[in-house]
Amino acid sequence: MRKATAAPSGWAVVHALAALGLVAAGSLVNSHQAALSVPDWPLSYGRLLLTSWSGNTAWEQAHRLSAAIVLLLHAGLLGALRVRHRRQSPEPVAGPPGEVPTRVVRPEGGGLRRLVGLSTALLVTQVLLGGAVVLALDPPWLAALHVLLAQLFAAAAVVLARACAGPPVVPAAPARLLGALPWLLGLQIALGAVSRHPPAAERTFLVTMIAHALLGLILVGLAVAAGIGRLRRGEATRGAALVILGLAQLGVGLAVFVVAPEPLTETWPPPNGFPALHAAHHLLAALLLGTAARVPNGGVRAETSRGSRGASAAAARSGSARAGAHASGPGRSP
Repeated sequence: MRKATAAPSGWAVVHALAALGLVAAGSLVNSHQAALSVPDWPLSYGRLLLTSWSGNTAWEQAHRLSAAIVLLLHAGLLGALRVRHRRQSPEPVAGPPGEVPTRVVRPEGGGLRRLVGLSTALLVTQVLLGGAVVLALDPPWLAALHVLLAQLFAAAAVVLARACAGPPVVPAAPARLLGALPWLLGLQIALGAVSRHPPAAERTFLVTMIAHALLGLILVGLAVAAGIGRLRRGEATRGAALVILGLAQLGVGLAVFVVAPEPLTETWPPPNGFPALHAAHHLLAALLLGTAARVPNGGVRAETSRGSRGASAAAARSGSARAGAHASGPGRSP
């Protein structure tokens, strides 16, 4: 039987890298407070692209260009998935003894299609939210939602790249710890988005920051423990990635507070610190979520038509009748 792959893995990897780069570009825009440097959308001062890139306008233009590249790569990935699906013909699979072997294997299951649909919906919503942020003059709640969906889309792109690389490894035992980790990481990303775009109340921001920091420490321990568990079950790549990404995210998160120009309680809105650290923090969060999430089963799915089941039953009845006639012998009435 041929190995069922969903799409060329190289294209999916480039797509995931571009999605992570889009997260970093958006973080740099916020760090430089450049969201409103280009006040119109989808054009830039009435043009598709500005000829002069300087100051905050360059950060916003780079962010929009990154989004356009991700859109093109995503459209190309959808096309590659479609072409690969058409080229892979169903394969016969032998059924149980006495059954007509009419089962077929479909190379792509419903889990992969749902993942593709989810990533497409996240990307389209993310692009529209980016325009709404500009047109609505960057309200904090809308900007926080924009950051959240950007990281969720990047994580989905990472999971999609993993799914295209090959069928998922089935663990020897249920991983309850790893099953809860993606949901907690999603909550952590949401808290981080609110902290990045704080509301008008300073007390709300401080509570969010404390919850974000405490949950982050818990998640690092869970990620390291889950990674060690994967290593013991033979998933070397995924286990090592969980450990490394968890520890790296902890280090970057602590560095964000260390390099803050002033204590958080003395400035409002809170300082952005070193922009590259914030970008790395967002990027690592999306990458960690994409690594912790389970790859959907895009492999085989067997189906048997009603006609084949009827043929199998008829063949079985015919065989029984022949056996009965042979047992009665010549000259005996059945």
